[in-house]
Amino acid sequence: MYRTVCCEFWTDPKVKTMTPSQKLLFLYLITNPHSHYSGLYYLPLVTMRYEVNLGTGFRGAWQGIQSSSLTTYDPQTEFVWVKNMYRFQRNGKNMDRGVATHLSTLHNSTLLHQFLTYYPSVSPYVAGPPSNPLRTPFEPPSNPLMTSQYITEPPFEPPSTSPYPVPVPVSSLNSPKSLNSPKSEEGKESEKGEFETFWAAYPRKIGKRAAQKAFQNAHNRPRINDLISAIERARTSPQWAKDGGQYIPHPATWLNRGSWDDEPTEQVGVNDPNGFLAGLNDFIARR
Repeated sequence: MYRTVCCEFWTDPKVKTMTPSQKLLFLYLITNPHSHYSGLYYLPLVTMRYEVNLGTGFRGAWQGIQSSSLTTYDPQTEFVWVKNMYRFQRNGKNMDRGVATHLSTLHNSTLLHQFLTYYPSVSPYVAGPPSNPLRTPFEPPSNPLMTSQYITEPPFEPPSTSPYPVPVPVSSLNSPKSLNSPKSEEGKESEKGEFETFWAAYPRKIGKRAAQKAFQNAHNRPRINDLISAIERARTSPQWAKDGGQYIPHPATWLNRGSWDDEPTEQVGVNDPNGFLAGLNDFIARR
C-alpha cells in the first residue's frame, strides 16, 4: 500500500510552523497502515498513541495538529479526517466510486457530510439508480438520489452499544448474510485489525496463532481500548516486571483466563540495604 506525499509538504506554511513531533504525527496520519486514501477513516487515539510512541509528548503534538485545521477528529465515532489527503491521492472517477463505497462502511458522523461538501465529485456515487443502489447510513446534503425509491431497505442503524464502525451491506454484494455475522469477510477483517492492535501491545509475543484463536473465542472481552489499558496496567505488576518479563503469561493464556479483569498487585518494598535477603533467596534457589 502506497500513499502520495507531495514534495512541497515540507515548505507548506502550516507544516513549517509545526514542531518535529507534530510533523511526525501528521506524516503518520497520512501513511499509517490503517489509513484510507480518502483521508477519512477509523483510528482510535489509543492506537495512534501506541504506534507513534511519542510518550508524554503525544498530547501536545495532537493538540497542535488539531489547531492547524489540517485534520479533524470525531471522538464519538473515532474517525480522523486529513482534509487535503484525497486531493493528492485522487486519480479519476473510479477512485470517487471507491471512496463512496468506503463511506458506506462507516458510522454516521458529521465528518461524512463535511467530506462530501469538501469533495463534491464523490457525491454522485453515494447513491445510484435502482439497478445498482448503494445503501448508506447517512443522507448527503442536497442529493436527490437519496430518496426512498432508490433504497431497497431502511437506513442502517448500528447498535448503540457498539463502539466500532460496523460495515453496512450494499446491494451489489448479493449476500443475504448480515455483516455482523462472524463468518462475513468484513467482520473478519475488523476483528483481525483489533487482534493486530492487541498483538502489537502485548509484551510477550509467543504463539500468535493460538492467541488469535483465543482472541476470537473470547466473546466477553472488552473493547480494544480497554483491553490495551488492561495490558498497560499489568505491565506494572511484580510478576510481569520480574526477571526481564519471563513470567509474563502467553497471550493466549492471558486471554483465556479473562485476565483483563485482574487487579494488579503492588510490589511491597523491603528495607534490605545490605542485600542479605536477596542473597539468601538466591542461595535457596540454587540448592
